[in-house]
Amino acid sequence: MANEVTLKVNEAQKFGVIQETLNGRMTVQATADILGLSDRQVYRLRERVRQAGTEGIVHGNRGRPPSQTKSTSVRNQVIALYEKKYEGYNFTHYAEALADE
Repeated sequence: MANEVTLKVNEAQKFGVIQETLNGRMTVQATADILGLSDRQVYRLRERVRQAGTEGIVHGNRGRPPSQTKSTSVRNQVIALYEKKYEGYNFTHYAEALADE
């Protein structure tokens, strides 16, 4: 079991509904209505579950850092400036002061 996936509650529910569709007990339209998705998205989900199993439900970005994350060194510089040079500024004024600089 190299790729064991833990599903969140909403993902587990979505997986169950998609399984019902794959087993022919529910139509794509009914599945789309229940999940609040389009028919097209249900077809995509069905195919991903068919090929990857439970991993097909999990969002592709899970476990990755956000794309707008700043490096640790930049973060530490911003914190150091706030604690020393801009002490007493609220966050809005601090952001404006950094933008001006």
